[in-house]
Amino acid sequence: VVLPLPASPDRPQTSTEHQVVVASPLFSAQRLIGVIVFMTNRGSEADVTRTVTDLQWGAGWLDALARSRGREAEQAALQRARSGLDLVALIAQYDKVDDACLAVAAELARAVGGLRVAIGLAAPGGRMRLVALSHAAWFNRKSQQAAAIERAMAEAVEQRCSLSWPPVHGDSQRVDRAQHDVASSMPGPDDTPGGVLTVPIVAGARAVGAVL
Repeated sequence: VVLPLPASPDRPQTSTEHQVVVASPLFSAQRLIGVIVFMTNRGSEADVTRTVTDLQWGAGWLDALARSRGREAEQAALQRARSGLDLVALIAQYDKVDDACLAVAAELARAVGGLRVAIGLAAPGGRMRLVALSHAAWFNRKSQQAAAIERAMAEAVEQRCSLSWPPVHGDSQRVDRAQHDVASSMPGPDDTPGGVLTVPIVAGARAVGAVL
């Protein structure tokens, strides 16, 4: 697109009548990745075309960057798929749900760098029941910590969304008090404030549990 440069109070018509604004899209694998916009002296159509072609050639590194990022995204998607299949294979090794959840919690903790992972399932009546806690072969389900974790899971399940503390979504309509309570009870390294992320486990349209 070639347009004459409009006049303005700080650019009188006499200073702009010999200039034009040129805009040209940039594509990578038939996908729009950017736009070049520049101002140049008015010339023939051939001059403008030659200038745009030179700029598009000079912007070839943007095409290479877009293709590289595309490959990285594909590799990340493949890695996520492999991880998901590995978890399915791990679950299939166990006959009892609680044992499978404990194995998954341990594997997720290993995958995220040793952080504690908890898994809860929806019990009759809709309340959450903590069934697995990584780094713990046994835990007291009646403890204050277990109750706090179950409340945080229920909070995410009831709202049908992932919740975190500190919050990262910036949505003031979401209730995350229980996330704050769990984070406060589990400080991070060197007694720094803890962080919590709770993700509902969904089967179809029904939330059946949560991972914290």
